[in-house]
Amino acid sequence: MSSILDPEWGFAPNSIVDNHQNCDRFERKGRAFLALIAATLLLSGCVSVEHQSQRFGDDSKDHPAQPLSDEAAKAQVLDAAKQIVAAARLQGVRAGFDVSSCNDQGDPPYMGSLQVVFDLPPDTNSDAYFQAIASTMTTVGWQLNKRYKFGPTRLDKDGVMAEIAPLAANPGKGRVNLYGECRNMTDHQHDDPSPLMSPPKCCDLSR
Repeated sequence: MSSILDPEWGFAPNSIVDNHQNCDRFERKGRAFLALIAATLLLSGCVSVEHQSQRFGDDSKDHPAQPLSDEAAKAQVLDAAKQIVAAARLQGVRAGFDVSSCNDQGDPPYMGSLQVVFDLPPDTNSDAYFQAIASTMTTVGWQLNKRYKFGPTRLDKDGVMAEIAPLAANPGKGRVNLYGECRNMTDHQHDDPSPLMSPPKCCDLSR
């Protein structure tokens, strides 16, 4: 699992879940900016943890009835990302995948987490653009999550949650963070971390 902040990507999906342990990488000159990032992480983290808890019944939180393999956990969010990229016609797309523990101990179960970074069209109001993306996705089966009035625009479909928001570290880009179901029982605690990129770059998003 990766946990290093990267200026191009903004933050790793799993860093949201793991109590935001990445903030110490910012230099003193960026501390005002760090405060903004921290607030974003805190808000997103609350939603992500709740998303995880909603994937289980009370008796199956740590033992999902139908576990997902590593490949299936990745495919769950990757397929969802491909649909969003294609339907919304996102440009300049790059993606990174990681796994995130669904508890504070870093133990199984895990969920697949994928971040898509894309270019914002020139001279575009970002809020209006993100709302247009969300509106487009509702025409292909995604449901707009209206529970939260603040923070990223959120969509749900087939157990996957997508957050659409600006990439705080790069004003010319947006991001879609996708979170799968907490059904991967592989123990990833001892996976080799990626020291340079968060999340590790991956994935061909062409359909």
